[in-house]
Amino acid sequence: MIEAATTDYDVPSHVPPSLVMEWNHYDDSSLREDPIGCYDRLRSQHRIFYSPLFGGFWVLTHYDDVRTVLQDAEVWSNVNSSIPKRPNRLLPLHLDPPEHTKYRKIINGPFTPARVRTLEDGIRSVTRSLLDMIEPGVDFDFVDAFAKPLPSAVFCTLFGLPSDDWRRFISWNETILHVSDMQVREQATQEIKALLREVIAERLSEPRDDLITEITGAEVDGQSLSDEELLDFSFQLFMAGLDTVATALGFTFSHLGENKSDRDQIVADNDLIPDVVEELLRLYSFVHLTRTATRDTTLAGVAIKKGELLLLPLASTGRDEEAYNRATQADFSRRASRHLAFGAGPHRCVGSHLARLELQIAVEEWHARFPEYTVLPPTGPVGHGGATLGLDHVWMRIHEG
Repeated sequence: MIEAATTDYDVPSHVPPSLVMEWNHYDDSSLREDPIGCYDRLRSQHRIFYSPLFGGFWVLTHYDDVRTVLQDAEVWSNVNSSIPKRPNRLLPLHLDPPEHTKYRKIINGPFTPARVRTLEDGIRSVTRSLLDMIEPGVDFDFVDAFAKPLPSAVFCTLFGLPSDDWRRFISWNETILHVSDMQVREQATQEIKALLREVIAERLSEPRDDLITEITGAEVDGQSLSDEELLDFSFQLFMAGLDTVATALGFTFSHLGENKSDRDQIVADNDLIPDVVEELLRLYSFVHLTRTATRDTTLAGVAIKKGELLLLPLASTGRDEEAYNRATQADFSRRASRHLAFGAGPHRCVGSHLARLELQIAVEEWHARFPEYTVLPPTGPVGHGGATLGLDHVWMRIHEG
């Protein structure tokens, strides 16, 4: 049961007391115990509620409401909409149309389906190399052995960064996405930016065949990007490229390891894998998005004032019983393409085609090599909150066939 707020906070007078509830999407204990299921409980109690933490923000739990917000950038801005609220200018994320559209075009090209398909052989090679290092019959942490290094290797290739530094990159990324202490996050931010400044300077003097070089040659309104714009662009791609696929792999394989009948369907029919990936993205969406009201308005039957923040937990939208039949169950015959795992509207994830390809290859190659495996019961807290939900560890055992 989620308890109503009991601590004194400065709650705006227009917020109904019945909708006030302390919710810390970084550190709440329910997120550590069950980072996805906690939102099923929240959704069962509230369509919308107000948390007075971090200066105050609204939380939406239903698919239709979240989709409405994501598709209306005029009313719901992404400029400086982080929780806690602070100035942000990651390009093109923290811009609204029409300015957003100009900058978004720069990264549309590298992530088209055609460009992404050229990476397939490399992704398969990395996947197989990681599988070679997994020993059947020995308990291991899937997150550390496979979920993190696979997308990290792809990311390092795209950025032209040394692949043996991936653990340092992941550590920075996780600090910024999952830690609520702003000083700790700022330290990690500055360390990433120091690295990226060096990389950008190198690419400007010696261009290579990588994503950073492509960005350094881009223009907006006929003007080259400034040094700060190049840094903001690169920082946003750095943050997006490391955490999300690793998180999706953790949830995907945790589910399949715990559900043999679902796993057997994959082994019997590889053609099912794209549908498996989509359905498990729906069932285990994990991103927290934020938006700011640009005007006084009404949402989910509640008055929202200009400048107030919204938290949009996509983990709740994919499991909304009003949007899907048997919403909390996996059904690989379901057409789940309307899920919000990649967002919606003008800010929809530009890397969705790459993420899908990585996930599909991982599921295919893994089950060709290891069709029988078990996820071991956890011995303590399993996950975390933050900008993304996730599983800290997925302990697993491969069964020798």
